[in-house]
Amino acid sequence: METKPQWKATLYTEEWPADSTVAILTHWSNDLGLNLDQFRYWNMDNEMEIWTGTHDDVMKAPDAEGTMQKYFAVAKAARKLWPEVKLCGPVACSEWMWYLYSNKQVEYEGKNYPWLEYFIMRCAKEQKETGVKMLDVFDIHNYPNEKTDAEKLQTHRMYYDLTYDYPGANGVKTINGGWDNNQTKEYIFVRVQQWLDKYFGEGHGITVSISEFNVLDASATVNALVYASHLGELGWHGAEFFTPWTWKTGMWEAVHLFSRYSKSETVASVSSQEDMLSAYSSINATSDSLTIVVINRELTQNRDVEIEIAGIAIPDGEYEAHLLAKLPEDETFNSETDNALTHTTVSVKDNKLTFAAPALSMAAIELVAESADVPLTQSVAVAIYPNPAVSGRVNIKSDHEIGSIEIFSASGSLLRHIDGNNTLGMTISTTGLPAGIYMVKTTSTTGDTNISRLSVK
Repeated sequence: METKPQWKATLYTEEWPADSTVAILTHWSNDLGLNLDQFRYWNMDNEMEIWTGTHDDVMKAPDAEGTMQKYFAVAKAARKLWPEVKLCGPVACSEWMWYLYSNKQVEYEGKNYPWLEYFIMRCAKEQKETGVKMLDVFDIHNYPNEKTDAEKLQTHRMYYDLTYDYPGANGVKTINGGWDNNQTKEYIFVRVQQWLDKYFGEGHGITVSISEFNVLDASATVNALVYASHLGELGWHGAEFFTPWTWKTGMWEAVHLFSRYSKSETVASVSSQEDMLSAYSSINATSDSLTIVVINRELTQNRDVEIEIAGIAIPDGEYEAHLLAKLPEDETFNSETDNALTHTTVSVKDNKLTFAAPALSMAAIELVAESADVPLTQSVAVAIYPNPAVSGRVNIKSDHEIGSIEIFSASGSLLRHIDGNNTLGMTISTTGLPAGIYMVKTTSTTGDTNISRLSVK
C-alpha cells in the first residue's frame, strides 16, 4: 500500500507567520522585478468561517478571535511592504456563512454577533487602536442554490433590494440570535454598509465586492441574463469588482455587450417593474453619448419598453440596438465581430425611446446627443454636473425652485442638508466627502422630490 509523503502533511500543518505569508511580495518585487503598482488587491484568505470543516483533517482551526488575530498580523505585514494595497476580506463562503462562524454566532466581550458584523467591528477596533488601515474592500462569495430559472433570474436582488423576499434566505434568519422565520429580506450589502458606517464611521471609503459567484446550471440565455443583471446592479451601486467562479456558456456574450457598448459612468435608471425589466444606463465623459442596457427577465412574455431620456437631448429618429436572445447551448462568442449579437432599431421621439424587448433578452441601445454641451442629468427634473465630481464642487439645476438639497451615504445615512434659497440652480461643495457613491435628494419649494446618484472621485 502506497503511503503519502510525510513532508506534504508537515508543510500543510506548519505554523506560518505573517512575515512568511507576505514574503511573496518581496519575491515578486526583488526577485522577479515586478512592479507592485500593477497589482491592486490582496485577498487576505479564503472562507475563514468554515476552516473547521475545510481543514479539520489536518488542523484545529482557530476560533473567530484567533482568526482575526491572524488576519490583523497579515494585514499589518502586507501594508508595511505594500502601503497602497487594497486589503480584501473576509471572503465569507455563502449566505449561511455570512452570519455564522463555524455554524454559530460569535461571542465577544459578552455580546453575540453575526459573523460579518463581528469581522467589521473587530477590523474597525483594531484600526482605531493601531492606526493601520485593516480593510479596503469588503469581499464575499455567493453560491445561491435556486433551482428554477425564474428564481435564478432574481438573484441580483439579494444585495440591495429592501423589498425582495429571497427564497434562499436562511442564515439571515439567525441575525438576531435564534431562528426568526420572518427574516426573509436579504439585502446583504445594505446591511454591510450599515455595519461599516456604524463601526468605522461615515466616509470610511470601504467598498464591496464579490470574488466568487455561481448559480446552478441553466441554459445559455439564463446564464447570460443572470450575469448581466449582476453586472448592471453591482455596477450601478459602485461595487469594486465582481468575478464569477464558474464561466458558463452565454456569459462571454453578456460581458462583451456590457464592455463593448457601455460608457464610463453609470447614471440612474429605474423601472416601474424592476424585478422583470431593468434599464442600466451609462454616459460618456462629455455627456454626449448614452447607452441603455435593457434586460427583460420574463420567461415567455415580450415587453414593450418606453423610456423617458433625461438631461441629454436626443434627436428624433431610429437608433441601433444590439440584441441577445435565444442563445444556442454551444458557445457563440469568438470575437467582437463573430458573436451571437443581432442588430435592430429603436425609435426616439420627443426624447422618449420605445423598444419591444423579447422575452429572456438583453439589448444595448446606443444614443447620441444633439450637443456635447448638455449637462448630465440623473432624472427628469434635476441635472447634476460634473458627475463624477472631481474638483470639490458640483452644479445642481432644477426645473422647479429648489427648497433644499440633502446628501445621503450609499447606506441611506443623511450626511448634509443644504438650503436651496428658492433658486433654480446652485453650486454645492463636495469637499470632505470621500470617494464613493452618494444619493442627492432635491426637494422643491412645492414639496416635489428628486433622488439622483452622485459619484465623487
